[in-house]
Amino acid sequence: MRPNELEPYLGFALDYPVDADDVRRRLGLVEVSAPGVDAATTIDDLLRPADGASFDSATALYEHLVCNLDERHVGRKFYDDRGGQAASTGGPRDERNTSF
Repeated sequence: MRPNELEPYLGFALDYPVDADDVRRRLGLVEVSAPGVDAATTIDDLLRPADGASFDSATALYEHLVCNLDERHVGRKFYDDRGGQAASTGGPRDERNTSF
């Protein structure tokens, strides 16, 4: 399942409030896929930092899960549509301001 499909699914699949243990039992094996990668992360893995937590809504649970997605779920790293950046650099860099 893609991350953008997750919130509606969580709203349908669970009754709220719900605790992390219940989510693990019912949905722990559901996989959240990353774009362009064969590997996926399970909801169980994304819930590890929430041991003992309770979620009042699908939105609260969704936000917790999305915040724990790893860098494989990020689009183009260091992308900036405001300026050029050489593809060979390893990360962001400052450039002079350009006036148009």
